[in-house]
Amino acid sequence: MLQDFLTDFNNAKLQSSLIPKGTIVKVKMAIKPGGYENWFTKSYDTGSIYLNAEFTVIEGPYANVRFTNNWY
Repeated sequence: MLQDFLTDFNNAKLQSSLIPKGTIVKVKMAIKPGGYENWFTKSYDTGSIYLNAEFTVIEGPYANVRFTNNWY
């Protein structure tokens, strides 16, 4: 029964490609509030304060691609 839920991803087809370096795209930026002074997030492990942001490409061949970035 457990075998029915196991999937081997070693041979999975590539589902998307990376956005090539130097490519300019329009994005929508969403800041994920973390409760530290309303805008920032605080790491429980290190105590670092950072801005947690998510970007979504809004047009072009990479539309709807999402990525995140943390600024310390």
